[in-house]
Amino acid sequence: MKQRYVVTALCAALTSAAPSVLYAQQQACETLIAVSYAKESATDLPPTAGAGLSISNAELLQQLAQATQLQIQVQSASRQQAFADVRSGRVDLIIGTMSATQQHADLDYLTPVFARQTYRLWRRSAEQLSLEHWPELAGLRGVQVLKASLPADFAQQVQQHNWPMQSVADLDQAIDLILEGEADYLVAEQRMFEQHLAHRELTSHFEYNASAVATRGVLTALSKDSACNSASLRNTLNKALAQLDTAQ
Repeated sequence: MKQRYVVTALCAALTSAAPSVLYAQQQACETLIAVSYAKESATDLPPTAGAGLSISNAELLQQLAQATQLQIQVQSASRQQAFADVRSGRVDLIIGTMSATQQHADLDYLTPVFARQTYRLWRRSAEQLSLEHWPELAGLRGVQVLKASLPADFAQQVQQHNWPMQSVADLDQAIDLILEGEADYLVAEQRMFEQHLAHRELTSHFEYNASAVATRGVLTALSKDSACNSASLRNTLNKALAQLDTAQ
């Protein structure tokens, strides 16, 4: 595993005694470096996204630190950089990764999920549209935000049935298209979209279908190349997450 701290290397150089080296490594692992890409885009993974999510990333880290008696320092990064850092072992922990079917082989995923994101179909309020089932979308005009990926199953249906789907640069443009009658619906994560509508004072202008399009779990993961990754640490973090999940 990679050496993470200069102090560890210095301690090892000062003495060749194995207990001293081990002590230095234990001291280094009293602090975990975490990275979060959840603030990368308001249309992707906001820190308070997800129906049923009652704690933010910062609160999660604070509670994990208290439960494990570890210091956890958080760094912000783009999604691409965050994964590059954690997969290389430059940081230990990633916050906000999705429970995708194709998980990274060089990460150890912790359980349970600390949040859930619910994606729904949104339309103008009082619009005479029945969108309870996806086949009913045939002939309707959808709009999506380029930076926000559609849930995989829904994206597959769009492609398979060739449903009209316009792409725009941001969520504001998507909202305006629906309000202006140039699009019929959009798919957006519930909590994030509700917050965005409230910010624009448009809450009463939109409604969503009762049936969710998709639900995603939001996970934390440890780098397998982290010097701190051990069965004991994973067990400690999993127990802490389980306690937080029960408390919610």
